[in-house]
Amino acid sequence: MRGIWIHGQTNALEIPEAILFSRLAETIAWCSKVLAEKPQASMRSPEIQPRLLHDGIDDAVCEVGNRRSWRARENSHQPVETFPDLLEGRLMVYFPDATLTDGAAELESQGFFDGFNIPPWDTWVSYFDDQLPRTHAYSRYLLAYVPQPLLMDAERGMVTNVEACIQWLADADVKLRTRMTQWLA
Repeated sequence: MRGIWIHGQTNALEIPEAILFSRLAETIAWCSKVLAEKPQASMRSPEIQPRLLHDGIDDAVCEVGNRRSWRARENSHQPVETFPDLLEGRLMVYFPDATLTDGAAELESQGFFDGFNIPPWDTWVSYFDDQLPRTHAYSRYLLAYVPQPLLMDAERGMVTNVEACIQWLADADVKLRTRMTQWLA
């Protein structure tokens, strides 16, 4: 599918299912490839690293997604399915406006999260804005996929994250959860 990494598709209830599921499938395929090649990978592949300066989180996520798609095509990977299997992984959300940036999650997760509590860019699926008042720190969020081999690291980071800016999608009070029920564990 062409154009799955277009900016501005941040409404969790309106993003077309084919685009959302294709983004998720591409992310899962990429993470699986990275872990198969380097089981101890940081999930921060330099070839898809976002630029330091960008036009916001949606721009950074779409940039990573476009680079990931381009790399997959370059390496002759088959197109991904549109109804992805999580391969025993889980979906999580990161709320950038709620982070305290204390470094505890980074330490406890063995570096899965960085010092700002951001999950690694290889795992980014999409960015959403539930259009709550800007004073609501849990309105905007990044959806990420956590591969099965990294679940324990992510869980350890989440447990120490007192502000709950990183949560499993199944536990998060976000609009996207109603669309993703088949993948909630």
